Amino acid sequence: MNTVQTGKTTVTLPTYPVGPPNLNPIISPYRSEKPYPYPMRDALGDDKQDASYEALTVENDYLRVTVIPALGGKLYSALDKRNGQQLFYLNRVVKPQLVGLTGAWTSGGVEFNFPFGHRPSAMEVIETAVRQNPDGSGSIHIGEVDKVSGVRFHVELKLTPGKAYLEQTVSIHNPTPLPQRFFYWNTASYPETEELECRYPARWIIEEFSRRRQPWPYDGDVDVRMSRNIRKFSSIFTGFTDEDFFGVYDARRGVGSVHVARHREVP
Repeated sequence: MNTVQTGKTTVTLPTYPVGPPNLNPIISPYRSEKPYPYPMRDALGDDKQDASYEALTVENDYLRVTVIPALGGKLYSALDKRNGQQLFYLNRVVKPQLVGLTGAWTSGGVEFNFPFGHRPSAMEVIETAVRQNPDGSGSIHIGEVDKVSGVRFHVELKLTPGKAYLEQTVSIHNPTPLPQRFFYWNTASYPETEELECRYPARWIIEEFSRRRQPWPYDGDVDVRMSRNIRKFSSIFTGFTDEDFFGVYDARRGVGSVHVARHREVP
């Protein structure tokens, strides 16, 4: 079709409901993050039922991208139309776990985290819009004002005619008279197999909790390039690179995904 189409649809998913928010604010002195006035959403239900979700879509000859506003504006699906495979892990059920900053959180797709993760509104309906652009491209816009700081973040996901990649632009705006602390990051999910390899052009591994650094790619005596070798329940971060990419490749399926950005602008 060599054009970009945008629209709205409905996605029905088996869903384990989250109960009413906890009325007690999170003000514990033992937490580094203070997400008040966001309430805790930790009443997880056990009774699965089908639920319908509004979804925003943008599509060209190569890719079809779907965003669900009620799941925190998460990129739910990114389908490669050439081979029928997903660019990221597609979670076909909404079953929250207590991972988010305010409790309930779901895995899969791509999660946009701001001003810290996992975002307090990970299971709330947030602002989204779909637009047909004058140059023929199409975009989904995602964003909100953080209730703690008053700072706004905005994500644009864009597909261009004839291009087989998804472009993401992130904007941060602080309308307050005070400097504010924040970080922004994506949580991109990928299906794990025995042949999934992390191809990170990094110099160091940085352990999540201790911040201890070791030369890439060994965490102690474990080669963490292969996902099957990673068995501890903590994330491995990397740092110090002179390249503008990183990615994963699944030799079993013969597919992979790569993230490209100027590393001096997006360290």
